[in-house]
Amino acid sequence: MFLDKIRGVTPKKSDKKSEAWYHKLISIYYITILINFLVLIIFWYLFVMNGDGYNPIDYWQNNIIIPNLLMLTTNIGAHLLVKVKKIPGSTKEYISIFVLLLHCTQISMQHNVLTVLLASYILPVMISTLYANLKMTRRTYLLAQILLILSGWRMSISPNRVLDFWIWSETLGASALLLASYFLAKVLIKFGEKSISNFNNM
Repeated sequence: MFLDKIRGVTPKKSDKKSEAWYHKLISIYYITILINFLVLIIFWYLFVMNGDGYNPIDYWQNNIIIPNLLMLTTNIGAHLLVKVKKIPGSTKEYISIFVLLLHCTQISMQHNVLTVLLASYILPVMISTLYANLKMTRRTYLLAQILLILSGWRMSISPNRVLDFWIWSETLGASALLLASYFLAKVLIKFGEKSISNFNNM
């Protein structure tokens, strides 16, 4: 509401811009799912295919096919929800951000030997700035921190790679980066409001 006033944008125009964003974001997520699928195949070809002691059927089923089907199903569900006219636009904005949080969690939980994936929780926080809603960004950040810690815990008990104490140091590092991204997101939103206000006063 405040941002609409300083922009001089009517509610209907603002709703249309918001609608364009959440539809576009969910469509982009389909592309990221495809990229994830291709990367997993490349990873399998380069690092797993010629390895000893693995079952190719089990590997493809548990590490490539099922995880990507889960992500695709989640995305299709979100896509259908944002098309429902009875659901308020503000709720659809949250759906477009929270579905990305789910994707990050699915990837981190499934591929629990790659600690670098903990940094992926930064993405939903930064993307939430598109809606210029500080409350949404704060809620996204808090939920991302909880899911990041849960993902770190899942990695700590993974039998596929011994991470010991270092997983918690990497989780702490990823958590600090997530906090920094939240503060940066707040600056971007507030700076954007001031820039639009100054532009309207010219």
